Amino acid sequence: MIKAINPKEQNALEGILKGDSSVINEVYKDVLPSIIYWVKKNSGTELEARDIFQDAMIILFKKLGTGHLELTCSIKTYLKAICQNLWLNQLRKKSKSSDTEISEFEEKIAFDEDILLNIDNHDKRKVFLKHFDALGESCRKILAWFFEKTPLAEIANRMDTSVNYIKKKKFNCKEKLVTAIQSDAKFTELKN
Repeated sequence: MIKAINPKEQNALEGILKGDSSVINEVYKDVLPSIIYWVKKNSGTELEARDIFQDAMIILFKKLGTGHLELTCSIKTYLKAICQNLWLNQLRKKSKSSDTEISEFEEKIAFDEDILLNIDNHDKRKVFLKHFDALGESCRKILAWFFEKTPLAEIANRMDTSVNYIKKKKFNCKEKLVTAIQSDAKFTELKN
């Protein structure tokens, strides 16, 4: 089953799967600039960023091809997480063949600040998704929008409630998620 967080994202996933060039171009236009910025900020070039993004799109396309993809975040957030994972893996490989320390790049990523975007490997992503999926539906929605940098006023409008309620709910949901992840034995093992 292919499922997204809203009908617009659902149509985009289906468009990518069908190879709809207008949808694919829109994804490139929407996501690629932030990937270029992030890779360049982390010792990469624009060309490397474009290669990483292309690889991420292939991964997304293959996953869609299996018919089993349920996104609990936006396509943009999903692709950014894949790109960050791919780039950090590439930096690790480079660091094995040079004196460059990968830790300086990893330290730039604050896990608690923006959890989903900063998951730097597959195992941590699995731990994150396990606990994210265990949250209630409203928490998942609010955090997914928050990770996309959606303004709190817009989130409040979408949820038909007040900004103050959303602030409190987002804080509580994030705290619950961070606490669950940090108390997970697998996360402690990966962190060490």
